[in-house]
Amino acid sequence: MTEENLERLMNDYGDSILRMCYLYLKDYHLAEDAAQDTFIKVIKSYDSFHNKSSEKTWITRIAINCCKNIMRTQWFRNSRNKLEEYQLDPAENQIDAFLEKNSISTAIMQLNVKFLMLEIHGLLRSSSSHNPINIRISP
Repeated sequence: MTEENLERLMNDYGDSILRMCYLYLKDYHLAEDAAQDTFIKVIKSYDSFHNKSSEKTWITRIAINCCKNIMRTQWFRNSRNKLEEYQLDPAENQIDAFLEKNSISTAIMQLNVKFLMLEIHGLLRSSSSHNPINIRISP
């Protein structure tokens, strides 16, 4: 691959590849890394490009695969760190605490809005007998 051809590809597709990588990874620095890896792979494998698709489609597919590789690596690192955190403190069962907290949140979200507002209203009235707060609930 010639230097002029690489420069043309980067000028034509560089911005759109970087934007697409950012949409996948949600991190600008990781997106830059993925875009850089994409063009390195394009340089190495340009001779194997057989024009079965457009250049843009081919380069975009390489970029998507680079993003997926980065996402797999990040997931693995994050999962491994979380696993080590759970192993460091076996006395406290963090998974059960999370599930309990999550189930309480889910139950609250499933409550009828009028019922929830009436309960809040009752709590506010009983806690502040000196200065009751009026809450209006529209039907």
